[in-house]
Amino acid sequence: MMNVLYIVGGVAVAVIGGIFFVFTLGQRSASYELRLTLRDAAGHVLPHQRVQVWHRGSTPLEFQTDDAGQLRLAQSQSFGASILGPRRPGAFTVGLAFPGISPLFYQFPVERSGPVTYQVFNTYYDYTYTTWVGDFDAVQCVRHQFKENTGQLREAVAPTGGLVQRWQAAAELAHVGKQQNVHAYVLGLSLQLSGVEAPGAAR
Repeated sequence: MMNVLYIVGGVAVAVIGGIFFVFTLGQRSASYELRLTLRDAAGHVLPHQRVQVWHRGSTPLEFQTDDAGQLRLAQSQSFGASILGPRRPGAFTVGLAFPGISPLFYQFPVERSGPVTYQVFNTYYDYTYTTWVGDFDAVQCVRHQFKENTGQLREAVAPTGGLVQRWQAAAELAHVGKQQNVHAYVLGLSLQLSGVEAPGAAR
């Protein structure tokens, strides 16, 4: 009888342990090739344009578009996932700045193919949204305040220089298989200048 109890108990522990293992979140990563194209307001490509790629807390790395206004970079992003998935982050967060065009820092969260609404910051090391200027699309500011988890209302701040250079942003995201057991994607991001805005002027 005791042997049966030991066996049943062992099976139960193994099942519970297996369930815990399956659903425990860990850190995984996905890789992607960023294919960036920059265009002016008329749709012409912007060759030899300075581009900074940034992540919060890391010094931006500077690159330059080629003769066709394009830049290709290998990137990766970590995210929480269990053994069952997901295989990629909810959004690939692309941080870019364009020193020759604007002093601001842009963050493009790409969830899927299509138009992208982006966030704008005054600095690249903003962990708590203290220099957040707002969320924008091609034609306007779409969000200038939000409620934090504490219930406190967070308001956007004035941009460095007083103006936000807007972009018409569109993404193409495709899964291209696995590379060294890491899911790989191609992320095409097309940015076209779409005017400037003085946030708060109409509020």
